[in-house]
Amino acid sequence: MRRVSGEMWCALFVQLGKPSRTAWAAAAHRAAHQVLEQGRIFTDPLALRILGEDSETVARKAEERPSGRRMRIFIAVRTRFAEDALAAAVERGVRQVVVLGAGLDTYAYRSTLRDRLCIFEVDHPATQAWKRQRLVDAAIPIPNSLTFAPIDFKHQTLAEGLAAAGFDSAQQTFFTWLGVVPYLASVLFLPTWGRVPWPPFFPRTGILLWRSTFIPT
Repeated sequence: MRRVSGEMWCALFVQLGKPSRTAWAAAAHRAAHQVLEQGRIFTDPLALRILGEDSETVARKAEERPSGRRMRIFIAVRTRFAEDALAAAVERGVRQVVVLGAGLDTYAYRSTLRDRLCIFEVDHPATQAWKRQRLVDAAIPIPNSLTFAPIDFKHQTLAEGLAAAGFDSAQQTFFTWLGVVPYLASVLFLPTWGRVPWPPFFPRTGILLWRSTFIPT
């Protein structure tokens, strides 16, 4: 897989006024899983609504590209794994979640645990603005537990963006970063990873899944 950096990343994945291609593709796979596999691995009742397509259209597009089944199942599995791990973390007392590169992820809008959490969705400002319009178009309400944290890493660090959004660095926090790292050169990945506000919870045990998710526990 080719990796990109700096300006190439912005040009490829974030075009001002246009949807993020990777966010759209991941959302399409999640929606297709609900239709073609009946959500057996991972259930998302909002997947079709936020995508803005009906089940027939989603199924037809997916079946036109049978090679995409492997990626669809992979995305369903990684999402299920991350959400199960988050549920376990909540039972252990975690009350703060950061979703890095949230795209069209719908966890904050459908989870039965959302009232027990403070959820921060981090994404490029253009992608986040597009998502917020999708939420309006799909009549999906924004829960009180959710805070949007638009960050342009060319001008702001992760710690700065989270602090501006009201993130509590003293709280033990669950981070997910799904479907982003494989596309990043180390020049972008390492600075972002290094700017996660570690100190309050770094001594505790953590699980690192390279290219998928980080789960402080």
